[in-house]
Amino acid sequence: MDSDPDQSMTQQHQRRGGKALLRGVSMLSLAALLATLVFTAMRYDRSSAAERTDLPAPPIDRPQPSAGTPAVTDAPTPAEEPTPTPAVEVVVEPVGEASSSDSQFAVSLLGRWRGSIQGQQVIEMRPDGTASVVADLNFWASLLYGPRLEMDLSWRVENGVLTQEVLRGVPADKVAQLKKDRGAVRAYQILELDGGTLRLRLVEDPTTEELWTRLP
Repeated sequence: MDSDPDQSMTQQHQRRGGKALLRGVSMLSLAALLATLVFTAMRYDRSSAAERTDLPAPPIDRPQPSAGTPAVTDAPTPAEEPTPTPAVEVVVEPVGEASSSDSQFAVSLLGRWRGSIQGQQVIEMRPDGTASVVADLNFWASLLYGPRLEMDLSWRVENGVLTQEVLRGVPADKVAQLKKDRGAVRAYQILELDGGTLRLRLVEDPTTEELWTRLP
């Protein structure tokens, strides 16, 4: 008996569909299997990495001292010792020597001397520590203090310094004006004192020097 062509074609289509379905199921199963393998491998890698991280660091080998050699330890650095300050030598001049020089100056100053400060002056130095001076002033100085001043002084020498003090004088008003303007006391450093010359430097103004010459 001959089969129906339509039925045969239907059966063929059914067989083909079944095979295609089987192939699809097989591919799905294979994909699922691959995904499972990949996921398992990733979990394994993560767990292995964590185990490697938790491992303790290997010990550091330190050289051990040989027998008979003392172990070297980190000793503290000793503090730097301060540098000693060199001693300063202080030279003190004996009082006797200074007094001796002052005494020699005092003896050499006795007598009459002439100076030329704003005119001409003649001063007589006496052993009792007193002195008298007659000052003939130049034009400019005479405008303030008059043409002539006569004054009594006291004087002393200490440590090479000659100190003079104006006690009184005439004209009294002009001497008072002189004391007000220039001071009653003046101190001079003795720079040179020989037989006929006396060179002085004003202590309060080291740029001012005076030169006196001895009179007979």
